[in-house]
Amino acid sequence: MNSNLTNQPSPMTAIFQHHSPAPDRAPETSGVVIHWASVKIDVRDYAPLLTEAGFAFANQSGKHPMNHALQKTQATNTYARSSLISLTLTAIITTLHHAYGLGTYMLTPGAVIILLPSLLMLWYKRAGNKVALWAYGLLNAFVILGLGFGDGFLNHTVLFSKTLAYNILLPLHGGDPKTVEKVFSLLPPAPVDIFLESTGVLMFIVSLFALYFAYKFMQGAWKNDTLR
Repeated sequence: MNSNLTNQPSPMTAIFQHHSPAPDRAPETSGVVIHWASVKIDVRDYAPLLTEAGFAFANQSGKHPMNHALQKTQATNTYARSSLISLTLTAIITTLHHAYGLGTYMLTPGAVIILLPSLLMLWYKRAGNKVALWAYGLLNAFVILGLGFGDGFLNHTVLFSKTLAYNILLPLHGGDPKTVEKVFSLLPPAPVDIFLESTGVLMFIVSLFALYFAYKFMQGAWKNDTLR
């Protein structure tokens, strides 16, 4: 390491080493001007050094406004990436689920839903306006609420849970379906397609992660001062 760099005084040290008053004389003050017997120091002359010293201390302590803004931006970018991944994954599972259950023609609208999150996020990153952010939020609402909750939870998670509970409880009550239906209000289950039901449940679970990360991202992005 260069010894010249290590021996350089800090801004605060330079202020007080520049003028050294006599130790036996008390200073007289008048506003921002300090008078000694033979030395006159105007503190305003050293404002740049004082400002630099203050910024250096703030940077070291992590309390500088620029550091705080940078931390908020980094957190927003992290949530944006997590939101994009979880939303795209939900769209992929949804596409496979419906293509298996309804037919391969569902691959076309599924491909659109898979690509839209990346396109809208790219639009937001480049434009940085509220329209792009709103468009991304509406897509999240459609995928998470309409597909993840409406289809994944109501149509598959609830019914799959009923089927699972029925098959577990039936042997415990002597194999009498009427007893189980009366006590637990469960209807006899329809035949279960494992792939269809498991992808439906997985669709709902992944959409919960998409909901959390979308909320955190939208919250941070909306507070961004540069948002137009």
